[in-house]
Amino acid sequence: MLTVTDAALQHLHAALSGNDALNPTCFRFTRRDEESLGLIIEEPDTGDQTYEYDGVAVLATPKPLLGLLSRKVLDVDQDGQLVLVPKPNPD
Repeated sequence: MLTVTDAALQHLHAALSGNDALNPTCFRFTRRDEESLGLIIEEPDTGDQTYEYDGVAVLATPKPLLGLLSRKVLDVDQDGQLVLVPKPNPD
């Protein structure tokens, strides 16, 4: 399963909470092409893995991307930007 840090969940929640017209939508991963992913704003689909912040779904991962994203961490970098990085290997 994708690991999402608290900082990333807060970032996504803040981005969504500024616009009531977006409810009940959330950010959802999408495949841009064979080598890159993006985030779009839409309602989660049945079968999506969802992530909540303060009781509200803020991120959804489509079932076809679960395997790929299971080896990733969604975090926020020092510049306040979302970053998707590989999970560290356990020693």
